[in-house]
Amino acid sequence: METFGQIIGSERRVRRLGVKDIAEQIIKADGHHISVGYLDNLERDLRTPSPELTPNLLRCYSFLQTFFIPLWAFFLLTF
Repeated sequence: METFGQIIGSERRVRRLGVKDIAEQIIKADGHHISVGYLDNLERDLRTPSPELTPNLLRCYSFLQTFFIPLWAFFLLTF
């Protein structure tokens, strides 16, 4: 089974978008977008998205939300 990071990275590449393109669309609670490095770390499973950031991350990949909601719930329970 692919990891969360592998799935979002793969989907970004399928869409032919750069890490910067996606990072600029994911807004943190302070109103600023996430950094390119942070998204890169998420894709490489070196970081875990916070519960507050995860909905914004999923919105960026909106057509995957129905797949990720159960995964997200599991993800939150395991960390």
